[in-house]
Amino acid sequence: MGIATLLTRKQSLIGLDFGISSIKLVELSKSGGELSLLSFDSVPAAQGIQGALEALLARSDFATRQVALAVGGRSVCVRYARFPEMPNAELIEAVKLEADRLLPFEDADITLDCQRLPRVKGESESEAVPVLVAGCRTEFVEERVEAVLAAGFTPTLVDVDLLGLVNAWNLDARPERASTVALVDVGGARTGIVLVNDGTPRFTREFEHGGGDSSVNSRREGDAPISVSGNSNEVDALAREIALSVEYAEHNEGLEVEEIQLTGGGALLEGLAERLAEEARRPVEIWDPMKAMAVRSKDGSSADLGDRGPLFTVALGLAARVLD
Repeated sequence: MGIATLLTRKQSLIGLDFGISSIKLVELSKSGGELSLLSFDSVPAAQGIQGALEALLARSDFATRQVALAVGGRSVCVRYARFPEMPNAELIEAVKLEADRLLPFEDADITLDCQRLPRVKGESESEAVPVLVAGCRTEFVEERVEAVLAAGFTPTLVDVDLLGLVNAWNLDARPERASTVALVDVGGARTGIVLVNDGTPRFTREFEHGGGDSSVNSRREGDAPISVSGNSNEVDALAREIALSVEYAEHNEGLEVEEIQLTGGGALLEGLAERLAEEARRPVEIWDPMKAMAVRSKDGSSADLGDRGPLFTVALGLAARVLD
């Protein structure tokens, strides 16, 4: 019997979500194929990325310094395209040649990546291959990486923040779940929507309208629950824009969204879930994937997330890359 069969390898990864209002962190540990939630925290973004990360590092004892970090907003673009069947190396080159047509970044240095997606159920093998293409201004990526390094962390990968939602969704892949859902992340100043079919992203959209102060801060252990009231006109407008985006995604992809999963700090905005259900004419649930994780504090006692879970969904999805 070799030593490898006696010892279980343990790995950890930190997911960093850079919101406009706050920076969120989740640390996951993988041992024997099982995930555990080691820590979570958030600080206001006003002190800058490096300052916020240094504050997080100073008040927590992390098992690792390795991080998966997110990029998002106007410096990032995600597109879904079709390419003929070809080897992966050739596909990457083909995507690079089409980048100017696919991505709206004129005269800019772009960091580009792509991923072949499974075909939609029932689709003919003769059809062109669906491919997710993501691009970000290289300068933006480098700024994030440099800030993370300067704060004392080690970047291991860079992902698109909205694709972190898909990772978090796929952590709980129960057969009884809806096959086609809209994952909606409502931040302080922007909202992101991903249409997911059988665990695969098929459509992505962001717009500059969020939940305002509802997503500024999380509460640490022992603090009062979050309770946020919003202007009814603002809530109505946000609900309508989300509903229209979901309707457009359905029409664009030829899929029927069975339910909407609402997450992010703005999901806690009073009345939003109810108004969205009315506008979209389908079920809307507050999605908190953190509830499914075993949260342990340093002394081994359970840490109570309360209603803060939706704040950390993207960070959780990024940390889930420890499973890769």
